[in-house]
Amino acid sequence: MKLIVLLCMVLMLMASTANAIEKSVSFGGHTFKADLDDNWVTTLGEIAPFNPKDIVDPYDNAQYWTGTRDFDAFNYGPKPPGGEDDNSINSGYVDLLVVKPDATLRSLKPDGEDESSFLCRAATDIFTLAGLGDGESTTTKNIDFNGKPAYLQEYETRGMSCGVIAFFLDSDTIAVMNVETSNNFGKRAWDVIDSITVE
Repeated sequence: MKLIVLLCMVLMLMASTANAIEKSVSFGGHTFKADLDDNWVTTLGEIAPFNPKDIVDPYDNAQYWTGTRDFDAFNYGPKPPGGEDDNSINSGYVDLLVVKPDATLRSLKPDGEDESSFLCRAATDIFTLAGLGDGESTTTKNIDFNGKPAYLQEYETRGMSCGVIAFFLDSDTIAVMNVETSNNFGKRAWDVIDSITVE
């Protein structure tokens, strides 16, 4: 009986360890770890150099960033009882960037604005200026995230809860997380963002 209990404990530990490994991605010299349930996977993303053309209708300043991206780094893909993949009702994803601004973008900083705040705001715009449409509700704010000052944009669009956050990883490298979840999903974009830590 004790052997059976011991084997069960070992299997549970192995499962929890596998889940923890499955919910982390490493690129650009940093590891993003997410505390998300087992419906979230990390197998759909592809790490590649960041190219503004990867963004639908990228805004002009996207060209001033270089680095690495992992789109769909974390993806919510539950399977219904029938076993068929179906993300049409409950869905979510996290796009990640590790990027650096060039000198041209730094020169565009308005007089009187803190450079760190300007660059974080400009980094979130890589996604939000490409995706926002008329009549959509947007909130923006400066917050602390992962122990660093950050800039957060949250908005509702096409039945989705959306959020983009940017924060410095070091003196000239910025992480950007772009998150969308369906409103039927029960977890807001901020909940997903808040579950992620970066090392």
